[in-house]
Amino acid sequence: MSNADDINAVKKTIGVFGAAFAKRDVDTILSVWDDQYESPMWQPEEILEPLLTQEAVQAYFRNLPNAIKGVSDVKPMDFAVDVIGEIAHCMSRASATIHLHDRPSVTGEVRQTFILRKRDGKWRLIHQHESRLTPGFN
Repeated sequence: MSNADDINAVKKTIGVFGAAFAKRDVDTILSVWDDQYESPMWQPEEILEPLLTQEAVQAYFRNLPNAIKGVSDVKPMDFAVDVIGEIAHCMSRASATIHLHDRPSVTGEVRQTFILRKRDGKWRLIHQHESRLTPGFN
């Protein structure tokens, strides 16, 4: 597989994750996470501390339908991928509206970074961090 093929495969994995997240499709979300990686890291913007175990990451996603009604008005702004051997890192920026069950919807720019590793010929997520622009810093 060429580097261009790997980059396209990584983009596809991130696309599957993003579409599944917007639909709250927990099974598909978990299918692109590497459940054999011992040190996963998921840092959602609404939780202060990172989730650092498979159990914590899986519990977060299993609760997703209870917290988020859905995501709409997604407008990609930037997306960059680099592959270094069996590891890939990505940066994504998009504007979106996140519809919540217990609070008003949130609209703004979401920034995400992803790290993936190639295992058994497939690119799987092992790290994700998200944040919105902080007022006063832009």
